[in-house]
Amino acid sequence: MALNRLIRMGIVGGGSDAFIGKVHRMAAQLDSKIRLVAGALSIDPKIAVQSGKDLFLDPKRVYLTYKEMVAAEKALPAEERIDFVAVVTPDDTHVEIATAFLNIGVSVVCEKPVSVKHKDALALRETVKKTGLAFAIMHGYTGYPLVRHARALVRNGGIGKIYKIIAEYPQDWILPRGDAPLHLAGWRMDPKFGTSLSMGDIGIHAAQLVRFVTGLDIETLSADLRTYTPGGRRDDDGNVLVRYKGGAHGVIYASQVSAGEENGLTIRIYGSKGGIEWHQENPNQLIVKTQGEPSKILTRAQPYLDASIPARNTRMPTGHPEGLIEAFANIYLDFADDVAAIAEGGKVSKTHLYPDIEDAVFGKTFVDTAIESNKSKEKWTKFPKV
Repeated sequence: MALNRLIRMGIVGGGSDAFIGKVHRMAAQLDSKIRLVAGALSIDPKIAVQSGKDLFLDPKRVYLTYKEMVAAEKALPAEERIDFVAVVTPDDTHVEIATAFLNIGVSVVCEKPVSVKHKDALALRETVKKTGLAFAIMHGYTGYPLVRHARALVRNGGIGKIYKIIAEYPQDWILPRGDAPLHLAGWRMDPKFGTSLSMGDIGIHAAQLVRFVTGLDIETLSADLRTYTPGGRRDDDGNVLVRYKGGAHGVIYASQVSAGEENGLTIRIYGSKGGIEWHQENPNQLIVKTQGEPSKILTRAQPYLDASIPARNTRMPTGHPEGLIEAFANIYLDFADDVAAIAEGGKVSKTHLYPDIEDAVFGKTFVDTAIESNKSKEKWTKFPKV
């Protein structure tokens, strides 16, 4: 990165009452290339102001609404204005907020899914293309070093022709715990954020992980979505059979009512020469399988990993566990390269590894097609061109 200063970050949402916003803030600033300088941190003015104080932001750059933030940042001199903004708000606000910042020359990192309506995702894609700015959709799991090694291994033919793909994401957070009530409140349970919770909230990560590692396009799918939670207004469990172009078949399953599961994102890919297996809850190991041989367990920060993985993607020597914040930080490192290039008058790299607007549109298309398939009487539903 040729830029001789820190990249200036803003954030919308992600105040003291928000889990994922904290992850974004820590990850973005982990490598001392990015500094948070402004934010509209909550729709609750008290939380917004207090969060700004807790983060030691200039009070003049702690805004009460994103619209106020857009107007104020636009009015600042170029050498003070934020370079990019992280949008970590509920799904129905993503496109509106991202578009507003893109239109004043500010790049965007956005939480998933990118939108509630498919047409809005397509409209945002056109805005990103028109502005030429950087846009990242935060599928943080793609930042793990061993996921990136799996990508290189699979795409370079290391397991042969792909036959079978299994991606799963089980959780149990909707189930009651002891005397605690069912998790029926909160915006995630509201149907206005989309019919499918299982696919829109976590299945989308599993589908994107397959796309990232294999590069395969979906041809058709067949989905079965269910709501097990009494009184639930969105599905909380789903199974999707998938046929990929080129002949591979697979299963994507996501559940928020799988008792005893915490955050079990897992991917298994089998080919004509071998297979790979990776578990998010044990992200520092990749299992590589070859027929007739013992399985190998690869670990991060080793010289045998693919040369395409930068040394900066692993911050600690081997044996020192790294986790989700580091994976997010790798997304931010890649994104920062493009933001720095734009600040220097350059363009977005065509070889970046962070999930971008095309991945955002794919994710929304996957969720919508799963919903369509679940409602359909046909066995297979054609996957639209992304």
